[in-house]
Amino acid sequence: MELTLGDGVRTWARLDPGAVHGRGAVSPRLAFQFKARTSREKMEVQIHFMHGELLLGEERLGQGTLTGAHLAPTEYQLELEVPVSRAALEYIDDALTGSAIDIALRLSGWLRARDLNEDGPGFASEPQPGEWVFENFGQARDTQLRFQVARSEWFTKVLEPIGATEYLCTEVAIPRGDHPLRQAANHVRAAERALREGHDPQAFLACRAAIEALPGAPKEIFANLEYARERDTLDALVLAAGNYLHLGRHTADEGPQQGEFPVDHGDAAFALNLSKLLLAHTARVLDRPSR
Repeated sequence: MELTLGDGVRTWARLDPGAVHGRGAVSPRLAFQFKARTSREKMEVQIHFMHGELLLGEERLGQGTLTGAHLAPTEYQLELEVPVSRAALEYIDDALTGSAIDIALRLSGWLRARDLNEDGPGFASEPQPGEWVFENFGQARDTQLRFQVARSEWFTKVLEPIGATEYLCTEVAIPRGDHPLRQAANHVRAAERALREGHDPQAFLACRAAIEALPGAPKEIFANLEYARERDTLDALVLAAGNYLHLGRHTADEGPQQGEFPVDHGDAAFALNLSKLLLAHTARVLDRPSR
């Protein structure tokens, strides 16, 4: 989404969000790239100082600065680096339950600009054509530049460059429309919402409901498969997954979590990913021609 910088009467610059990259194994940083240009021809804009505050929802996760950018009517590539802690990265990672994560930079600072056009309103308070003015931005109105980072890019372009872990991303196709697995897919969506809101046992329950909603559950899901060994193995796999997902239905009767649901946020994230894979690959198995 485009962001404009100005004083409310005159727009000086337009910013368009781009990619986000991770840098630094010792001191992690997020590099936010965006394109900037003057709002019209015959304008000159110099961004003397820009402060960016990294936001995810109501959380402030870091801040960085940019100085000395000279803008023209043609697009100019800018980059603002924000140092982040490992805890902040984990917080963003936990919030990434869908196909992408939405994060924002709240920008403030000051710029020097002039407009050489002579078609302005001509108010006495307005600068004359060609007259340099200094303007603050990010004070009187919200100036958030919003970035959307795809799940696969978050892992490969952000987390991998700043750590020793490598990520292998897989495509998960969720049925749409009137597909027989639509009801199961709806339960998976409910599990995503529960995980995002921090309701870990409810996420388990929704994942379990997704397994139970598979056509033919619990023992006839793959009844149309001709190869008995494949059919029996897949049935056993889904049964084992269902037993695991029962953890969110009952409280523990022993150990340090006695009386509580023995699942945490990491368990719920695993349950959700497991359910997505089972649902996606069940759809592929059931839709393929007999062999």
